[in-house]
Amino acid sequence: MSVLSAPLLTPPDPQAVRGPAERDLHWSRVRRSMDEHGLDALLVFGHERFGADHYLTNDQPGMHVVFPRDGELVATSAFGHLRQTAHFVSAARGELSWVADVRAGGSGRVLSGVLIEKGLARAKIGVVGLGGRGEGWVPHRTWSAIAEALPDATFIDMQHEMTLLLLERSDADLACLRYAAAVGERVCEAMLDAIRPGASEADAYAAAMATYSRHGVRTVPPSTLMMQSGSDNFGWGPPAWLARPQPARRLEAGDVILTELFGYYGMIETQLQLAVAVGRIDAEQEACATAARRAYEAGLRAMRPGVTFQEVCDGMERPIVEAGGWHLTPLIQTMNPFAINGPDRPPRPDQAPWLAARYRIQHGGDRTDRTWELRPGMTFAFEPNAHLGRRRVNVGGTVVVTAGGAEEMNEIPTMIRRVPA
Repeated sequence: MSVLSAPLLTPPDPQAVRGPAERDLHWSRVRRSMDEHGLDALLVFGHERFGADHYLTNDQPGMHVVFPRDGELVATSAFGHLRQTAHFVSAARGELSWVADVRAGGSGRVLSGVLIEKGLARAKIGVVGLGGRGEGWVPHRTWSAIAEALPDATFIDMQHEMTLLLLERSDADLACLRYAAAVGERVCEAMLDAIRPGASEADAYAAAMATYSRHGVRTVPPSTLMMQSGSDNFGWGPPAWLARPQPARRLEAGDVILTELFGYYGMIETQLQLAVAVGRIDAEQEACATAARRAYEAGLRAMRPGVTFQEVCDGMERPIVEAGGWHLTPLIQTMNPFAINGPDRPPRPDQAPWLAARYRIQHGGDRTDRTWELRPGMTFAFEPNAHLGRRRVNVGGTVVVTAGGAEEMNEIPTMIRRVPA
């Protein structure tokens, strides 16, 4: 039986994972943090992958949220009229939104108006969205309008505090994670069925998307998976045919097809790194696969409550460095929220002379704080990638910190898999 026609997996019960008890847990945790920082309100700028807005609303991601210390929260959106109509229908069906007041408009004028209406013109307000990955995601005009309209308010950047709060996930959140990770295993099986000489990258891509969609699992916005293939392809990112008017590459014997899969259920994210060898591959590719798997195993050994994130990063990097390799992307990153990466290790000129001859290879600087300690309920994407010469292999899956160490959510993508040529 084809994976695409197999019976569907059973998702968790909505009331169990997103009912009133879970809402109260989320809100009480946030309000406890607000009390610790003396905040009167929280202003959360929506971001689909950070997810603080969804953590408060259990509704469509990307809305901005005003969350008072006391009283009803308000969600606003530039697509507000669309959100209002969808919210009305959802409420009529008895679905589990946690927000009743949905408003149109995502501008600074709208948000400052809500804050003033809530009596917060002179309040101490925590802000989420000004920092985080890069320099935050709040438009300059939006923030300028808020600061101008509320000159007597005090704004506190709560990005880091909210990141650490969100990282510790509840049992209900982990039930969503387990379902999305289990669907990810099905996705890997469907891709293994589709990968063969003569098939195209698009065939494998379509098998993945169809399997996710059949199970009600969304992929990373805007529905893009990472995928590269070839016998000497050390690049990374979405396939070129998603951006350029060109056909999808057809697979050949000796190829390795590499994929990074993103699956969300209840806006809880999982990631899987599937590597598939098409027939026999060369010794350098095999060495990359071995180093990547050893890095994965090192991460599992290091991960336990009380160790720092940096210690896990260091343990995962060691096997790749010992193999004489480098890694283009981080070996591990946080999920839920997608916020903190391990370091990358760009190649030295002698490790990639053909690259150094054409491009300036430089490190952009790394100021990331990785000194915080792991706690149960934190979720991570293990994504060890090893480069040797012009070869690359990445493997990995979703891992959760438990009281006793680490729990693997995936099996198939944690080592290179093989299909006949």
